[in-house]
Amino acid sequence: MRARFTSIDLALLAVAGVISGVVFTATWTIYNISEVVVGPVGARVISYGLWFIGAPLAASLLKKPSS
Repeated sequence: MRARFTSIDLALLAVAGVISGVVFTATWTIYNISEVVVGPVGARVISYGLWFIGAPLAASLLKKPSS
């Protein structure tokens, strides 16, 4: 059985992409500010985990087998 994507599924993925883009832009701003304050290593420690939000967000919104 093959899972087919509906237009609602594709719209949810588009929303997840937009949300991820906003989070990535905010993360880049946080990184630049913290790089000045604590240096490049500290900035990476502060902002590293936020770069991984895109795929889990899309996977949690779209719950279909084999997707």
